[in-house]
Order: sequence, then C-alpha cells, then structure tokens
Amino acid sequence: MSRIKGFLIILATVFSLATTLHAETYYISLSGSDSAIGSSAQPWLTLQHAADTVIAGDTVRIRSGTYAGFRAKSSGTAALPIIFKADTGASVIVNSVSLDGKKGSIIEIEEHDWWVIEGCEVTGAPKNAGIDIRVADHVTIRNCYCHHNRKWGIFTAFAEYFTAEYNQCSYSTEEHGIYHSNSGDNAVIRYNTCHHNSGCGIQINADPSMGGDGISSNCVVTHNILHENGSLGGSAINLASVRDSLFANNLIYNNHAGGIAAWDDAQGNQWGSKNNKYYNNTVHMPTDGRWAINLKNGSIGCEVFNNILIHQNSSRGGLEIDTSSLMGFSSDYNILTRISVDETTISLSAWQSTYSQDSQSFSQTAAQTFVSPSSDYHLLCTALAIDGGATLPEIIVDLDGNTRPQDAGYDIGAYEWVSAPKATIQANGSNGPVTVSSGTPVSITISLNPGDKAGQNADWWVAESAPDGWHYYDVIGGSWSFLPGLSVTYQGPLFNFTSFGVLNTSGLPVGSYTFYFGVDMNMNASLDFDQLYYDSVVVNVTQVIKTADHVKVFGEKGIIKIEH
Repeated sequence: MSRIKGFLIILATVFSLATTLHAETYYISLSGSDSAIGSSAQPWLTLQHAADTVIAGDTVRIRSGTYAGFRAKSSGTAALPIIFKADTGASVIVNSVSLDGKKGSIIEIEEHDWWVIEGCEVTGAPKNAGIDIRVADHVTIRNCYCHHNRKWGIFTAFAEYFTAEYNQCSYSTEEHGIYHSNSGDNAVIRYNTCHHNSGCGIQINADPSMGGDGISSNCVVTHNILHENGSLGGSAINLASVRDSLFANNLIYNNHAGGIAAWDDAQGNQWGSKNNKYYNNTVHMPTDGRWAINLKNGSIGCEVFNNILIHQNSSRGGLEIDTSSLMGFSSDYNILTRISVDETTISLSAWQSTYSQDSQSFSQTAAQTFVSPSSDYHLLCTALAIDGGATLPEIIVDLDGNTRPQDAGYDIGAYEWVSAPKATIQANGSNGPVTVSSGTPVSITISLNPGDKAGQNADWWVAESAPDGWHYYDVIGGSWSFLPGLSVTYQGPLFNFTSFGVLNTSGLPVGSYTFYFGVDMNMNASLDFDQLYYDSVVVNVTQVIKTADHVKVFGEKGIIKIEH
C-alpha cells in the first residue's frame, strides 16, 4: 500500500511539474493570424482563438488595436491562473460580442475559474455587460475601463472570491457600474472609480429569491470613488442581504439617489444586510440625493464610525434607519446633522439623547470641512475631522494610501490630513540602510506627499554625501553634478508623486553614501533648515570587485563620471 501511495505522489508531482512547464505566453495583434503559433513574432489575430486555445498557466498579451470579445473555454488554477492583459504600453479596445458569446456581453467567463483580465477598454455591450462573470470563482478584473455598456460595466452572478480593483466603470445606460450578484461571498472591490452610471456605482445584491443561500458574506469594498451615479435610481453603494463585510475609505459625492443603502431586497427582514462595518467614508450628498447612509429592513448589528455624512438638502441628512435595524447598532465619531428613524427626521442632539448614539459626533458644513467641495475632498487644516475619529484597527491607510493616523489621532472621513510635506527617498526599494557589494545595482527613488502645502513654491533638494564630498541631482538636466558645494535640485510648486528614479547604477565605488531628498518652503535657492522637510537613506558599498581610474555611473537620463 505504501508503494502505491508513493507512486501516486510521484505521479502527481510529475503532472504538476509538467503543467507548470507548459505555461506559455501568447500574443495577439491586428496583424496576426489565428493559424500562426501565437508567439511574439507570429501572433494570433483574435481573442476568441486565444480563449479556445489557452490552458491553466497561460498568459495572453494583447497589442494595440480594436478587437471583438471572447467567451472563456477553460479554467486556470490557484497556482496557474489564465491571464489576458494588454501588452506593455498597448491601447486595447474590446467593443463587440464574440461569435461564441451567449449573454450579449463583450467578455464572458462562465463556469471557468481562476481568470485575470487586465488593462483593457471594454465598451458597447449591446445587451448586458462589458465583462460578464457567472458561476466562476477567483476571477480578477484589474485596470480595465468599462464604459457605455447597456446594463453593467462589470457583472457577476454566483461568483465566489471575485476581485475588481483599479477599474473605471462609467456610463452604464440602464443599470450599474459594478454589479456583484447572487450569493457571491468574499468579494474584494477596491480602488475603482464608478461614475455617471444610470443606476448604482457599486451594487452587491445577494438576491435571496434567486437560489443559493441568498447571502453575500465577508466582502471588502474600500478606497472607491463614486460620483454622478443614480440618475435612474440606485445608491452609490447599494447592498441587499450583505453580511459581515467592510465598507471603508470610499469617497461618495454628487450621486443623485442614495449614498450607501443596505436593505433586504424586499424579501423580508430576515434577509437584511447585517453585521457590516461602515468606517471612514466621505459621503457628500447633493440637494436631489437621498440619505447619506440608509440602513433598513433588518440590517442589524452594524457599526458606523468615522464617517463624514454631509447633505446639502436641509430636509435630509446623514443617517436613515428603521426600528428593525436598531438591534446591535452602534454609531459614533461621525460628522452629520440630521437622522431619520422610521422616516421621522430628528436633530443630532435628539438622536444622542433619545437613542444614546453618536455621543462624540458633531455637525460641520462642507465648506468648513473640505478643501473644495465637489472637486477636492481632502480636509481643510481647520476641519474638526482632524484627530476627531476613533482608532479602528481595520483602517491602516486612507484613500491616498497615507498611513493612519498621521498625528495625535485618527481623522474622520476617507482622507487623513497630512500636516506637512512628506519627502521619501529609498535605495533598492528600502528605507535602508542598504549594504551591497561593489558592482551590485543601486537604484535611488524619491516620492513626495505635499500635504496641505500642495501648490506652494519651494526649493527641492536631492543630494548625496559621498566619500569624495557632496553631489546634487539636477532634475532639469536629468543628471548629477559633481561640482563642489550643494545646489538646489529644482524650484517650483509642490505636488504629489511616487517613485521617481534619480539614480540607477552598478558603479558606486566602495564606501558609505548618504542620499537625501527634501523640500524647504522658502524658495530662495538657499537651504533653510527651519523650513526643511527631508528624508535620507544610507548605502554602504563593500568588497572591491575591480579597480579603474574612472567609474561610470548611469543616471536616470544620462551618464555621469565619478573621479577616483
């Protein structure tokens, strides 16, 4: 028996290795042919031929052009997903239904698991969705632009472990930007922008009347920007029979129906959206909008903390709830003015005294809170939201990716206020210190979050303290200078950017180097330490590999020379 088990283990290992070795990268081009082999030199022509051919582990890279869609014909695995993605730098438009299509959608993945679609523009679905996923688990849609489709930008049905991230879904004619339906658990919907959809920006509807268990559980909906949705009805985030899920760091503004609505899909209070967490959302409702957050029909056990819930209509407000949803409900550290209980509007003070909720919450107008309502929802430096929130372990970054908290406490809303410019410099992706052998590549990158100083003029400094003295980077020339002394790198307004390369070399001689990046707010080409915000990283180069009279260092945009 043990020999049989051993043989089976060996056989399984060989099969797994064979599958791994088979994984191929194929290419598609408008100049290709489906009778070709699909290589870079001999690409295929159509997405459908690729979908007919690929197996687990294969990647299809799509070159620039306009294509018909496809219907999936095979599944990937956890270790070997099937990936369809735009080639590097390519503009890929998919705008018609495949001859194999069955749902009237452009891209259809049905009853096939472990797929990734990345970097495609998908538009013009004549009947249903730009991207349509049904009875398919572990499907990821990333960096896609789904617009002007008839019903939905992205649609799922009975899909477990679905992920939608960094997509833009807009101008759905009849319904929603992203629609996750039919009992799908463990969805992750994050960093998407959904706007100008006739229905909801994002809808999760477990559809209790449509089979399955009628519940969507353990979903994560965070860091989305939702605006100008709901002209035909439907909240920016609409939830039906959704349980034990997190909705956080979302920016919701100028939506013409509701902000966030949770209910039972008219199936009875036993199907309410229960035990959800609504944390650090910014919801700014226009005069024609419904309530910022609406919890009804048995949506019990929910928590509403650290949200900005401002309404421009004096007859509506931040929170609407009914008696059937009050059990286990907890709300505090929010900005809101009016509350509706069983469709009776009361003041914040009445809500606090009668229902013992929101004792630490307060009211403030949009003009008192935001840098520029309707265009910039970062916090004013005078906003009471700064340090006004509760500490929430689930919330570690804000909508911009800034660490929470920045100062004494958590801020309220989707954005953490950054009080001062934050300059960051890294070596080989690390804050250092970094130790490398001579001849090993060294990459120096800088990033800047200007905080509330965005747009203000400053002196910028990128410098290196080396064994032979100081050197500085000239961003205009794109190179390093090795003249004696220290000069300003650039002068001008501060703005947000990430990971700009200033040095990429394998030619640093042995020694210790400290690289600096900083800004000072007095733009006079002199280093003003009292107004300087800076970061540094140390690189230690050891072990002489070879000697030379001169060592060339290849900078980001040119070649510079270090004299020994």
